[in-house]
Amino acid sequence: DRGAYRPLSHRGNLRSTTSKSPRDVPVLIRQFHPVEMPIRGSKAPHREHAMTEIIIRPMDQIAERFGRQLLELGERKARTVFMRALNYEGKIAYNRVKRATRDQGSFKAGSIAKGIKWKGASRSNLNTEITGTGREENVSKFGGKQFRYGVRAKVWRKFQQYPHTFTVAAYGGMAYVREGKGRGPLKGVYGPSIAKEIVRDEAPQAYHDSLPRIVNRIEREIASVLRGF
Repeated sequence: DRGAYRPLSHRGNLRSTTSKSPRDVPVLIRQFHPVEMPIRGSKAPHREHAMTEIIIRPMDQIAERFGRQLLELGERKARTVFMRALNYEGKIAYNRVKRATRDQGSFKAGSIAKGIKWKGASRSNLNTEITGTGREENVSKFGGKQFRYGVRAKVWRKFQQYPHTFTVAAYGGMAYVREGKGRGPLKGVYGPSIAKEIVRDEAPQAYHDSLPRIVNRIEREIASVLRGF
């Protein structure tokens, strides 16, 4: 049971996991998992949204190929080159991640726009970040419709049937299933989460493919800086 949720306002109640040291990888993935917290005045658990950060920074590859040229430019101009290359290709990777996540999870465009954000690089922070947030979405958000057997929705690229489920208009048309043999309690029926989908299937390929393009972009940006742009 996913229990109650509230909007993510800080990371204090999120537990993070990182597979490798941040200095060892050109693409760093950090996942913040929701931790159940008691709600004041209620026995029900309270959980935060999950969040996944994808940080792209192929610094070692760039330094290996263009190290001497960047040293000759000086620190400020070199940082300008890094920033421009990261932002140019990072934005392309961001759009491809959004498209792949939308297609593979069958999300609506509005959910993708709200759930996947991009943060560009600056001279002081040479990272470009793609962040996906959100809990699992109720199957009603995927075009769920009520039939005699239950609810049908297009989830993970195909129509799926959820026997013995039903939608409740009073609860915003959300899909539920009864727990036990009585008339309640009700349990929500959920599909994919953006925070999980951006590191599954085709979506990861989008940001891994950006690494060689960022390195190649450095050469163009060096030429631009040398021309005074």
